Amino acid sequence: MEKISEFKTFLRKVRYQKKKLDLEILDYEQRAKDVQMYRVTKQTQEIIQGKHQKKDEEDKKRLENQIRQLDENAQKRIKTLNETKKKLRKEISDKMKENEQLETKAR
Repeated sequence: MEKISEFKTFLRKVRYQKKKLDLEILDYEQRAKDVQMYRVTKQTQEIIQGKHQKKDEEDKKRLENQIRQLDENAQKRIKTLNETKKKLRKEISDKMKENEQLETKAR
């Protein structure tokens, strides 16, 4: 009796394994069909061939150069503005002194 029970259990396991493998085969066949039906665009071809990495690297270099140029330009503008600010302050102080002198002469 015990052997029959063990055999039935074993038989259920084998049936389960067979069903599982059949479903896996079906899944792989469906995936293969999906891959075959997939329309390959230029962009997909580039990704497959690895060309998109080159474009990304080129874009990265171009953007880094652009950032560096913008930073340099900003530094130059800041320097120019600081120089202008210094000149204007000197002019203001000179005008203030001149006004004081004119006021003292006027009295």
